[in-house]
Amino acid sequence: MKVLMLTLQNDPPNIDSGADDENQYKNYGKTLRKMINQCLKKDPQERPTAKELLKHDFFTKKAKDKAYILKTLVSDSGPAVNPQKVRRVPGSSGRLHKTEDGTWEWSDDDMDLESPEGRAAQSERTPRIEERQALAKDIKRQLSRDAAGISTEPEELLDDKSSLTITSNDNPDKLSPISKEQKVHNSTDEELHLVLRLRNEQKELHDIKFDFTIGKDTSESVSRELVEAGLVDGQDLVIMAANLAKVIEKREKQLIFRLNSGCAPNEAPCDKSLLGFAQLTLLD
Repeated sequence: MKVLMLTLQNDPPNIDSGADDENQYKNYGKTLRKMINQCLKKDPQERPTAKELLKHDFFTKKAKDKAYILKTLVSDSGPAVNPQKVRRVPGSSGRLHKTEDGTWEWSDDDMDLESPEGRAAQSERTPRIEERQALAKDIKRQLSRDAAGISTEPEELLDDKSSLTITSNDNPDKLSPISKEQKVHNSTDEELHLVLRLRNEQKELHDIKFDFTIGKDTSESVSRELVEAGLVDGQDLVIMAANLAKVIEKREKQLIFRLNSGCAPNEAPCDKSLLGFAQLTLLD
């Protein structure tokens, strides 16, 4: 209420209200200033319409063409555009990246991904075209390694009595035997219900329930949504997408895999307590 009262009681803004310097707009003439003041009237009824603006003296007598407007408002009299610091986002190099929505985004490899600024930028940035292509290649490469049975994980991390699969981003484990009942279903528009269990930044276990529609969703898109929502660390995007694809393809009832995050340098990863590990469960 106080804000509304102050807005109603104070004088309307003018061309100099938002100026960084008192002489920033001094070259603007009276005709232009008068037109801007009319547009900033508090009462909407007192503001000129679009048709009235086109008949204003500034446009009819002075700004008869586009060149004059550009020269007056941008080149000569316009305010100087001071270089501003661009918000840096994590990237592979300090350069511009084209995003999926057609815009361009600047990245800087000097940013610390573990800093608050780095985490915020990681969750807010728009997916890049070259990044999505690289992600798809990484997932295919990791799935092919898993299928070949490559394993270099310490043996103590594997449970012989368990049918769970433990994988690593750099050194994927060999897959445990899949029961005969687990078959691959190729029906389209089939909706699967999954639960992702992992520890948050406070080391607390929590479950994330989400759906996956066959023929509509992809493991990359769903994993990216989890990262952008702040539910999964950005370091685990590739490993999350690869293991999600594995669960969907082979209908694994439960899958435990190694994460790149969630484990401090002085802590030992543990698949039992899900310290440095995550668990994917496919619900019936």
